[in-house]
Amino acid sequence: DLEKILESIDCGVILANDEFFPTILKRSDFCPPILYYKGDKTILTKRKIAIIGARNSSLNAQRIARNFASNLANSFAIVSGLARGIDTSAHIGSMVVEKSSIAAVPFGFDNIYPKENTKLFHEISEKGLVLSAVPIGKSIDQGMFHARNRIIALMIEGLIVIEAAYKSGTMATATMALDCGCEIMVVPGTPSDPRNLGSNSLIQNGSHLIQNHFDVLEILGINNDIKQLELPIHKDKK
Repeated sequence: DLEKILESIDCGVILANDEFFPTILKRSDFCPPILYYKGDKTILTKRKIAIIGARNSSLNAQRIARNFASNLANSFAIVSGLARGIDTSAHIGSMVVEKSSIAAVPFGFDNIYPKENTKLFHEISEKGLVLSAVPIGKSIDQGMFHARNRIIALMIEGLIVIEAAYKSGTMATATMALDCGCEIMVVPGTPSDPRNLGSNSLIQNGSHLIQNHFDVLEILGINNDIKQLELPIHKDKK
């Protein structure tokens, strides 16, 4: 039966009427009846933001994602999709704080994707939370990526985008998040790199331009006692 299957793979289920089920997702027309999870589901009670971006991201963008995640993990649970690139960096950065990393994955727990993130998948399941709407044993199809992105978009209050091409899963997720009132925050990039064309267009269309985690805290209404250091202004001596 279901209980024995869940025990065999060491995971649990969160039903749509469960107190831990993400509220915005619960109210949407796309609400899955069950979320499968590994880890600590109480993390879902924390305020949540997502950090997502290009799979073929630049090394600099990966560093930025790690820094944002590690600096914001004390205030939020950091959500991402376990993909290569920015997602991976966001998960790694967020795990500097216990119980602050949430991975929403596209397939069942018997199909970890990408395979290179198998170790990271298990680390998050031990120190944070892994979520999927797909049961064990279900065959893979491309629509599962879109469903994963929709779950991310509908469980967060803020979305940070770092490098996104025009036609990408990141842009699709940002559009869905924007439609449900999520704050979209974007790290700008050089326009000569196609990986920034989508993300820069979000800024052109009214999304927040952010340069550091202090910007995120201000946008989402968190007072932080640590003020950003400013370079002193030297006045000319007369």
